Amino acid sequence: MNPKILVGCPTYDGKAYCLKEYAGAVKNLDYGNYDFVLVDNSSAYEYYEKLKSLGINAWHLNEKDLSVRGKIVACRNLLRKMVIEKYDYFLSLEQDVIPPKDIIKKLLAHNKLIISAVYNMRMDDGKDHPLLWRFFEGKEAEEFIAKNPKIGPEVAAAMKKGLLCKRYEPGELPKDKLIKIAACGLGAVLIHKSVLEKITFRASEKKDGYDDVFFCQDALANGFEIFADTGVICEHFQDEKFMPK
Repeated sequence: MNPKILVGCPTYDGKAYCLKEYAGAVKNLDYGNYDFVLVDNSSAYEYYEKLKSLGINAWHLNEKDLSVRGKIVACRNLLRKMVIEKYDYFLSLEQDVIPPKDIIKKLLAHNKLIISAVYNMRMDDGKDHPLLWRFFEGKEAEEFIAKNPKIGPEVAAAMKKGLLCKRYEPGELPKDKLIKIAACGLGAVLIHKSVLEKITFRASEKKDGYDDVFFCQDALANGFEIFADTGVICEHFQDEKFMPK
């Protein structure tokens, strides 16, 4: 009735600008059974020492020869290992995502194995898009393929399986609903241990996308469903210009 949660994420010194806001939000979560761990992959140890000085339980990744994607995956898999050994759920909460204090209670209440909160990202069109994807509906997939004749065999195969998806547009999300989705970012998602026992975080240097893309693909391939609670809304300070004045 009171599952044990690990809250954390990979981080690096480039996220120092929002550390105060993030640490304050995590330390004040309205839930009584969670631990908080950050895994720092900065090249030097200064940021790790800063985290420790603030009383944050932090690790430092010593792998020097990994790519950015490789470092993120290695950090996330360290957290995965902790969850499998000691916890019931992992709340993957990126350092630039600031959650409401009741995020754990609200997401747990749905009793889902994978469930995301909502946060937006400013895209090249200048609009804030939720980092959630939905499956194509009706003839959308056929129309998409007709407009994009050069798509690869992987996209065509996904269409045949009913797995072709698109990012939600601004204003498209239903309000205060539990919805089934095709994919989400790893910025604010609660994942049950049983999922992590089957799925290792991974990425590819040859394909676009970070470990969030592959995690969702692997989850669907293993028969898991992905949900989102559109009533749990987080702030996203994706870079310094998004910080409150």
